[in-house]
Amino acid sequence: MQRGFQRLLCNPPVALDIRHQVSCALRSFTSAESPPLSPPSSPAVRLRTYQEECIQSILSYLRKGHRRLGISLATGSGKTVIFTQLIDRIEPCQHGATQTLILAHRRELVEQAARHCRAAYPKKSIDIEMGNSHASGSADITVASVRSLTSGRRISKFDPARFKLVLVDEAHHIVASSYMDTLRHFGLIESADPAHTAALVGVSATLSRFDGIRLSDAIDHIVYHKDYIDMIQESWLSSVIFTTVQSGADLSRVRKGLGGDFQTGALAEAVNNAETNEITVRAWLSKAADRKSTLVFCVDLAHLTALTAVFRTHNVDARFITGDTPKQIRGERLEAFKNQQFPVLLNCGVYTEGTDIPNIDCVLLARPTRSRNLLVQMIGRGMRLYPGKINCHIIDMVASLHVGIVSTPTLFGLGASEIVEEADVNKMGLLKERKELEALRERKVNEDTIADPRHVLASRSQRKITFTDYDSVYDLIDDTSADRHIRGISALSWVLVDESRYVLSGQNGEYLTLQTPPTCSSSRGLFKVWYTQKIAKEAYRSGKCPFMRLRLVAESESLTDAVHAADTFAIRRFAWQFVQHAQPWRRKPATEGQLMFLNKFRDADDHLKADQTSKGKAGDMITKLKFGAKGWFGRLEAAKRKEGRLQGRVQEAAALREREQVKAVEAPNVSLDPACFHFTQPLTTHRCTSVLVLCLSDVALDDTAPAPSTALPLELVWRPRATAVNECGFVLLPMRRKLSSSAEEDNEGSAANHPQPNHDEKKTTFSTAKYDLTRHSDTLDRRKVEKALAPAQLTPSACTPPAKPSSSPKKSEGLPAGQTRDKMLDARARQNLRIRSPWSCSLLTLTMTLSAFSLMLYILHSFATRQLDSKGCDMYYTSSMFYHFADFDTEHTRFASKYSLHLYREIGYDEDSKVKGVPVLFIPGNAGSYKQARSLASETVRHYYNNVQQNKEALSAGATSIDFFSVDFNEDFTAFHGQTLLDQAEYLNDAVSYILSLYHDPRRSQRDPVLPDPSSVILIGHSMGGVAARAMLTMPNYQSNSVNTIITISAPHARSPVSVDSDLVRTYQRINDYWREAYSQKWASDNHLWHVTLISIAGGSLDTTVPSDYASLASLVPSTHGFTVFTSSIPGMWSGADHIQTTWCVQLVRPIARSIFEALDVHRPSQTKTRAERMRVFKRWYLTGIEDTAEKMLLHKEPTTLLTLEDQSNSINPAGKRLVLRTLGKHDKSNAHVLPIPPQGTPGRKKFTFLSNLPLEEGANGGHLDVLFCSVLPLQPGHSAALFSMNIDLSDGRAGSTRLACENAASDRIALPASYRTSVHPFDKTPPFSYLQYELEDLGEHQFVAIVDKASGATTAWAIAEFSDASESIMSVNIGLWRLVAFGSRLKLPAERPLMTSFEIPALYSSLLAFKLRMGNQVCGENAELFTPLLRQYLSEPHESRYVVNVKEANVSLHGIAPFMPPPLRSQAANHGLSLQFWTDPTCGSSIDVSLMIDVSGSMGKLVIRYRTVFAAFPLLIVALVLRKQFKLYDDSGVFVTFTESMDFCFRTSMPLLFLALTVLGISLAASSTAKSTGWSYWGTNATESAVDYTKNDLLLGSQDPFFWFLGPMFGLLSASFCLMINYAALVVVCLLQMPLRLLSFRPKWRRHNPTKKSSMPAFAATSPKRRIITASVLLLLVSTVIPYQFAYLVACIVQIATCVRAFRHAQENRSAANHNFYNYVHSILILMLCVLPINIPVLVVWIHNLAVHWLTPFSSHHNVLSIMPFILLVETLTSGQMIPRASVRLTYVTNALFFSLAVYAAVYGITFAYLLHHIVNGVAAWLVALHFSSSDLSLSGLTRILDGHDNDGDVKKRP
Repeated sequence: MQRGFQRLLCNPPVALDIRHQVSCALRSFTSAESPPLSPPSSPAVRLRTYQEECIQSILSYLRKGHRRLGISLATGSGKTVIFTQLIDRIEPCQHGATQTLILAHRRELVEQAARHCRAAYPKKSIDIEMGNSHASGSADITVASVRSLTSGRRISKFDPARFKLVLVDEAHHIVASSYMDTLRHFGLIESADPAHTAALVGVSATLSRFDGIRLSDAIDHIVYHKDYIDMIQESWLSSVIFTTVQSGADLSRVRKGLGGDFQTGALAEAVNNAETNEITVRAWLSKAADRKSTLVFCVDLAHLTALTAVFRTHNVDARFITGDTPKQIRGERLEAFKNQQFPVLLNCGVYTEGTDIPNIDCVLLARPTRSRNLLVQMIGRGMRLYPGKINCHIIDMVASLHVGIVSTPTLFGLGASEIVEEADVNKMGLLKERKELEALRERKVNEDTIADPRHVLASRSQRKITFTDYDSVYDLIDDTSADRHIRGISALSWVLVDESRYVLSGQNGEYLTLQTPPTCSSSRGLFKVWYTQKIAKEAYRSGKCPFMRLRLVAESESLTDAVHAADTFAIRRFAWQFVQHAQPWRRKPATEGQLMFLNKFRDADDHLKADQTSKGKAGDMITKLKFGAKGWFGRLEAAKRKEGRLQGRVQEAAALREREQVKAVEAPNVSLDPACFHFTQPLTTHRCTSVLVLCLSDVALDDTAPAPSTALPLELVWRPRATAVNECGFVLLPMRRKLSSSAEEDNEGSAANHPQPNHDEKKTTFSTAKYDLTRHSDTLDRRKVEKALAPAQLTPSACTPPAKPSSSPKKSEGLPAGQTRDKMLDARARQNLRIRSPWSCSLLTLTMTLSAFSLMLYILHSFATRQLDSKGCDMYYTSSMFYHFADFDTEHTRFASKYSLHLYREIGYDEDSKVKGVPVLFIPGNAGSYKQARSLASETVRHYYNNVQQNKEALSAGATSIDFFSVDFNEDFTAFHGQTLLDQAEYLNDAVSYILSLYHDPRRSQRDPVLPDPSSVILIGHSMGGVAARAMLTMPNYQSNSVNTIITISAPHARSPVSVDSDLVRTYQRINDYWREAYSQKWASDNHLWHVTLISIAGGSLDTTVPSDYASLASLVPSTHGFTVFTSSIPGMWSGADHIQTTWCVQLVRPIARSIFEALDVHRPSQTKTRAERMRVFKRWYLTGIEDTAEKMLLHKEPTTLLTLEDQSNSINPAGKRLVLRTLGKHDKSNAHVLPIPPQGTPGRKKFTFLSNLPLEEGANGGHLDVLFCSVLPLQPGHSAALFSMNIDLSDGRAGSTRLACENAASDRIALPASYRTSVHPFDKTPPFSYLQYELEDLGEHQFVAIVDKASGATTAWAIAEFSDASESIMSVNIGLWRLVAFGSRLKLPAERPLMTSFEIPALYSSLLAFKLRMGNQVCGENAELFTPLLRQYLSEPHESRYVVNVKEANVSLHGIAPFMPPPLRSQAANHGLSLQFWTDPTCGSSIDVSLMIDVSGSMGKLVIRYRTVFAAFPLLIVALVLRKQFKLYDDSGVFVTFTESMDFCFRTSMPLLFLALTVLGISLAASSTAKSTGWSYWGTNATESAVDYTKNDLLLGSQDPFFWFLGPMFGLLSASFCLMINYAALVVVCLLQMPLRLLSFRPKWRRHNPTKKSSMPAFAATSPKRRIITASVLLLLVSTVIPYQFAYLVACIVQIATCVRAFRHAQENRSAANHNFYNYVHSILILMLCVLPINIPVLVVWIHNLAVHWLTPFSSHHNVLSIMPFILLVETLTSGQMIPRASVRLTYVTNALFFSLAVYAAVYGITFAYLLHHIVNGVAAWLVALHFSSSDLSLSGLTRILDGHDNDGDVKKRP
């Protein structure tokens, strides 16, 4: 075994460095058993992450056919390394094209490139074409000076057909003539065959030119950019500090040269003088004399000579290099400078570009410039990393500042006159703000001293509570003596509510019940504790029980034990302040609400008063009422009410019997002929008891109907002409046997109010008369009479002589036996009545409506019951107090009277109002409270005082306490109103300025004076508060760099949650455009948000308030500055959270608080670490660690552990074999298990995985298990202790032991939910698994993996480690979405499988689809399974992972591509869709079947949260089609059909066509989108090609996937059903409201029989036109000044409802076509207005809320009178009862076009821009008003006459 271990160590699987080789050689001489071995080969060049990204970007563009590319990389980023490594990766463009040309313009660059190429490609031939060096033209790589290459005919020996690649260093010179000539030779300027042309790649730190020449003449695409600021932040470049010095040089007379910079000669005259040179050298001596390597840039040779002399005058060893310096001397001086043999090197235009001198630690800019590129190039010389180099000091000699000079401050957005001293990159951005703060401090000094506010605690009452015994029935409620027994056991406020039950109430309606056993039981019972939890408001369904099922908490044989168990449970569930009976608040007087509640159950003379009971006692009494006495009192009151109702019914029945004494009267015989009715007997007067009125001289029969000859039994009632039923004064009534007097009286009233008929109306056929002569009943009420005896619509005609009456009925000719003409007419009448009734509905409409309604119920049921996530949040409890900053008043902000600022403090930890830490500001969301900050603020306080304060390492790293501020927005509705959002953002900026000023005031601050004052505030925004936080940075009052970290929770960043307000939609667009534009800038200094980190945390499917899809930052922020993560991905939480839970969830609050502390750096003015470091912190806390982008700490660590192994006692696992440890601690001492790491380049992409149920910890007191990555250490014994912090010696001091230098992998531990047979949820309290995962490339510096078992005794712990192939662990399921939905997918985990297996399913990308996954059993045979299968379903963007433990069946649904979401900010690599990762026990050796099937119900439920706003737009689509059909029929036939009848026509004609058109449009949009992209997640390419269209998903239903073509018709059908429900709901409201109108029109009996009285209440009483005009004018005036037009719209809707009520009553009482037409018209207009009402309600709610909080400032918008005037005019016109006139053919086309346009817009843009629907409908209303006025002259007098109800001739117009 010893020989095997020795051989393994000396033949490692990876390459060793020289120390390892020496170790193996020494061991080979001392061991006789193992021969010496040859040393391994040297390792290959390992590229940095961004270098590999750059190369991949170039290759990607080349594969797409682009040939001329550019990359922009900061100085010191290794540009030469990148393009040398690029050479072998580029494929030949044609056969034989294998050569590469590298172009540069200076000798140093040429030589540097040649050196790198020789080092990278030792086997390739490399030539240099420069000066006297001539290349052969056939070398593999040629490095050429462009000047030499283009001189003479030297370029002709290079055949363009043999070159595959042309590389240009310092490519900002590429458009120079020499470069262009070279590129033209190689066909890169004009080429007939670009596909067979060499690729061009230009590299530069500044891909722009000061002379303005376009680089696009040579370079088409800039494919990669890495700014120097980003490089510094990510520690790839050296840190830089800046100092500016006023040199005094006058540049006012220096002119610009041809390139735009200063003319060299004139500049040298201005700068090169004794005074300026002396200032320059003295500045260097003062600031950088201790620097070892200073590079000085001069103007020209004379300036260089003079300045060198001044340096030497001050005894400084300064040397220079120019272009004329001989090559040998030049090389010697440069080498000496690199070796730091002299401190100052001066140059003139030599080392501005491409110079690799990493030891430069100071750059002296003695050359003023107007070129930004030149300035960046000069600064870049000192930014390379070098051992021992802390930073580089840039000293900028600034000259006169009025000539457009560019200096270091201008790079960071400061003024050129800004003088800075030793400011780093971050400080430069803060200087401007600090100057403003300094001015603020000066003002503060001059203010009067204000005494510190003292917190005065209210004195607590010490009075003893006395209980009064009452002799009344309320003793049960007031007596608390029985509670003393249990309160002697418990400290909580238990209340005895009956003989055997105690209740403890919580703060949210939940309670505990302690049930005592019955005393009559013979056996000894148990005391049981039950917990009743209230259902969350968002999950509660009306009509269901508001509480969940009872949960048994504890049971015990003794009361004491049961109480203690219940108390333990209650303390965890309930707030301590609420349930403890000794709390001070319980002794305070009872509140008014408590007294009102209690006094409802007491006699009037026995009411309780505030001084008679305390708040606690009143609460106990209320508890008794709710759980003991309330039910009894309720039942008693119910019995009394029931008895009263029975008595009332008895009395009513008795009175009804007394009134029913009506005699039947025989009517005279009447016969009918085709012309008229003719009477054969004298008429007699009878009482009128019906509503059927026929004028005997005005009856006309249908010409096509046979003449009736049947004598009908009729009643005839004569009326004088004054009462005017008609001119002949008779009423013809069908006779019936008996009629109640109530109906009789009502009918008399109705007849008396009947209007006069209009003799100018068209004739109506007799067959349209609606009555029923066959129905007779002994008992009829009014409704039955009206239904059976409807009025006939008859028109006057000439009366022919009477025919001879018939004494008996007889059959008509041509009719079937038994069928008479009156029966046939009766059938026609009933049919017409059914069609014209507003309640009627055709079979098609009914079927479609019921189908849609059933579908809607199915969707809602699926949403409430299917694919539901489990809730795993625990509530956080605090002891909070807030300090209100009253001095933050109107002097600081104009919103001081509306909003307020508070400081959180934790009772018992920190109760001081002075600031002392880092400021954090919490921003509540829509209707949110500032107290929502309590949980997070409390956790920060407790974590600091309990942990951070005792951690010296954390304190030295910059952690300190946190001052948590919170803003009280008075629960403003931010999500409804854009102006409110902007007001909040403005106030927040004012609040940030005020908060920062507190730290400058010694009276308000207790910070360490050594520390810098904070210059920025960390923002935490919940819901819309996160959007307000982003809006702050776009406001004019935003202080630069005052915010650099924003954490948002459940915030809808990507899209507005509602689109009913135009200001809100535009505000969202402006905010998002600002952020997108900032991150699209090429230079970091042009990006105002380059320092900002934005993290978005989403709650997932449980958040039904805001779709979590909208929380995505993919379209706003690049991955370098922020990311989106779901709560189910956060380690330790592994659960979703609803909208409110995210503010108090313990599992979420803790990682947020801890990440904030880790991101702090109190030593910096920003109070936070750099952006790159902050991103690392947030990713480590919020992401799982399994992501491909996860950073491994192992790569940045040095060996800290020395592992000494004794070969005989430790096992080496054979290569390729899995290590399985079923039981740890079997040995008495620690034991190590060693796995050799496969060598680099092993076939198959290897990776290392490790899983255990033990935690991994670092340090000597770590845990029972360590995972170490080791390399052989050649140190001698006795020298190891001083080199390593930890020593693990397992050799027992024996000879022949092996020492390994190891790095502990505990810092890369990934926590996974534990999965056992008993596991239910991932968030169970079971300790999680420890998981490690490394790619083989990550382990290139190591040789072994050592699993060290340190357990001292046998345990149940286990561990598995292995190296597996990617081909075995990652599988792609290539199946289309259609097939996946139709047939599902069946997967199989093979028996021989790795520890982790991943399935990538590219087809699963939509958030609208849900699937069911079922997994077979894991059969393990003889060996017991170590763990049950664990599933992780995840998406890479956004970061969402969901875990399922103990997998048997799982719901599969994630937030992938969602409707209406904008595309990503930048092009991304192709996503693999949904991925399923399975961790299974690989020791079981059995295969597992996995099936994935579509969950139709679950998928339907996904539509609710994402398409709920569709009902704000699609109903208008339906209503527009219905109204269009109604107007078309009305204009054609004069009949305005009912809403339901028009709906039936639309179902048959227009709706199917429109839905089909929308479906075709959606599919065509999807096809065009697919044609522009290469994948489902690829929305665009580089910005230089085309801009990303962020509005592409705003159309239709927001989905460009053809799979969802059916959504349009489905939502159209649902909207049709919704509109019909609105129609019938409006009918019900109208019917209910007309009942009081009937009561108002009731007349006494004596007045009903007065023939001289007219009806006193006409249906449409004409109001004064002057009054109506004044009313409308006043309303419009208020709209233009005070109230929003939404309020006026609500008033218009109310008026329209009143008009509908009057029209409906009139149509019921007077059955005429005109009346029904008018009612149908106004009813349809009401439906239209009701569909628009939801668009206006949100803004109206905001306005009412502002009034409630006394904010009377009018809105800056919503006061356009034109937005409401047409509605007001239309409603006012309809109140007069005027029917719209029928339009001409041309006008009919306009009406159709308007309604059709409304329908199309509602379908295409209505959801995204819902606010515009109001304005479109407003235009339709204007057109209807115009149609109303079309029948009159458009003059003021004409308008007055129309409003007054008169026509132009002065006659009264017809009214319905």
